Amino acid sequence: MKKTTKLTQQDWKDALNSIKTNIVREKEKKKAHQKELENELRPYFNQAAYRLGISHQQLATEIKIFQPGLTDVRTDRRLKASTYAKLIKKHNPAYYQLFESKLKSAVKAEKEYFQKKKESTLKLITADIKETCVPIKAKRKPTKHEKRANKREQQKEKLVHPLPREVSVRMAPLPISQWITVEWQDVLFEDFLIKVKYNGNLSHGYPVSESRKSFRFLRNYIKSLRLTALSILLVGNEIRQIKNAESVREMATLLRIKEQLIEDFQRGKPTTAVDMIEKIKSVSKHLLTQIALAGTGEVMCIEYLASQLAGGFKPIPAFEIIPSGNSLSTEDTFIFVLERQSKLFLVWESTVHGRATYVFKTDTDSYLDVVQAIYDYIGSPRKAKRMSLRKRDADTSNLGYDGYVTHSTFNHWQQKLEISFSQHSENH
Repeated sequence: MKKTTKLTQQDWKDALNSIKTNIVREKEKKKAHQKELENELRPYFNQAAYRLGISHQQLATEIKIFQPGLTDVRTDRRLKASTYAKLIKKHNPAYYQLFESKLKSAVKAEKEYFQKKKESTLKLITADIKETCVPIKAKRKPTKHEKRANKREQQKEKLVHPLPREVSVRMAPLPISQWITVEWQDVLFEDFLIKVKYNGNLSHGYPVSESRKSFRFLRNYIKSLRLTALSILLVGNEIRQIKNAESVREMATLLRIKEQLIEDFQRGKPTTAVDMIEKIKSVSKHLLTQIALAGTGEVMCIEYLASQLAGGFKPIPAFEIIPSGNSLSTEDTFIFVLERQSKLFLVWESTVHGRATYVFKTDTDSYLDVVQAIYDYIGSPRKAKRMSLRKRDADTSNLGYDGYVTHSTFNHWQQKLEISFSQHSENH
């Protein structure tokens, strides 16, 4: 015969307290998660300017337009959800359309919060008025019948009604929270969001406004870069946080640039150097250097050029598109701007091992014209571009070409490069 254990009143109380504690904890976690989602749609001032792609001054002006009563814009505070939703709708309508329901939910939650705060304040004011204006009545002693009735009520409250013996309480399991490492080849780009593959699973989408589904055609290129893996916090299948989230947005920006260059080349549309310099403003010098390093065996040379960049300059991507039969291949090259003796030198370096380094000279006034001329030359469909430079063909005269340095040992390469800078007035 199966032995049963008799549960005492205290056992029931402990069980109920445990259930209550779990329910409260679950509610707090859900509330914290909701708050985290709302804050994502209420970014800080600097973060909002970056996402919207506008200057801090323009953002401050537009906030005042959407919040007429505001006299001073605090740059250390989060934007109101309603204001951010209007700005996103104006500057990035595609992103707004994709996350419209979440944005509206955040605006609604914000409205309810301020409404409750207003009602609470009004209640306090009303209570203070009543306490001030209404005289306090003298407390009346209860009658004998009222005393007996109160005693009976108190006795009823003390009675404990035990639960049935067979009680089964099922708590919904909490989603697993874990930090995972994700290689770039396991990042799936969609329109305005990314997903990641991990342990045979696929995450939910994480908003990245610069992302496009068409990046899937650049998967082999992304894989070849050997970029630092992403560190991602997953709760269940949902991406809650990406430690290096900025690199995702920066990489998406670069992929859009590369994709646009290929499309422009196919249409016969030239690349504008000014547009390229403007586009890479949101991309860090670190990531540009990392990409330049990823595909080259000349690591020390690239690191040296990056360390010698003139003030305010970044490595400028100059994607070389090489026609091959009926197909196109691309080669990552970069222009590094160095300054010596008040003269600017544009150093064209490829990420392909063994390619020589080509040097062009200019000055501040002619800088953009020379960069544009070099861009037009690199992006042209002509063959043997580097050989034409070495021969100083007639159509290379507007490039300010000054010479080239081959790669052998790093010390030899560096010495020859610096000699080239110091003798810039001579022809090589």
